[in-house]
Amino acid sequence: MSLIRFELGNKIIGYVRNQKCGSTSFMNYAMQALKDWPAYYKPARSGFVKHLGGNSYIGRDEGFESYEKELMECDIRIATYRDPVSKFISGYQHVLDGPQSDMVWRSRPRNLDLFIKEFDHFLGYQPVSDHCRSNTWKLGPDKKIYTHVLDYINLDRIIPVLEELCGRQIKSVQHRKQNFKTPVTHRQAIAIKGLMAEDYTNGWA
Repeated sequence: MSLIRFELGNKIIGYVRNQKCGSTSFMNYAMQALKDWPAYYKPARSGFVKHLGGNSYIGRDEGFESYEKELMECDIRIATYRDPVSKFISGYQHVLDGPQSDMVWRSRPRNLDLFIKEFDHFLGYQPVSDHCRSNTWKLGPDKKIYTHVLDYINLDRIIPVLEELCGRQIKSVQHRKQNFKTPVTHRQAIAIKGLMAEDYTNGWA
């Protein structure tokens, strides 16, 4: 996972990057607020580090506990989450035909049943770990530590917070929009809920 931190106004903002939950759009909002960059810009880690310094984007392939101390030092702590099954399927679609798909699948057949059955194996690949982990793995088990908790479909509710701090208007965007959706059977949905069980326990659903 990754922790994005930046100063806006007189506040330190911390955003846990939970991929497939509007994180690229949020990063665009941050750059609109900080640098007045255009809404079409899709910022990546390299852009944050180049313009805001190395501490602005802290990336580690570890769970929430490895970021908790640095997150809690922030004045505003933002989490975006998504229905666990929807998040899983969106992540699956990302690694199905994404730029690193050949590395992930190698000679294996590309289908959802295999992905679910051998999920622990697939987690060994960085794109899968980045995009298919549970909300809990990324955000931790306790919503109450965050000052702002948003379902990803309500991401734009964070815009007024950023606008008040930066003093400029931020345009709404929807980056990384997927144009297709993998059909999911009832049996597959039940299996995915089992893989993401901690999200239902912790209220990230």
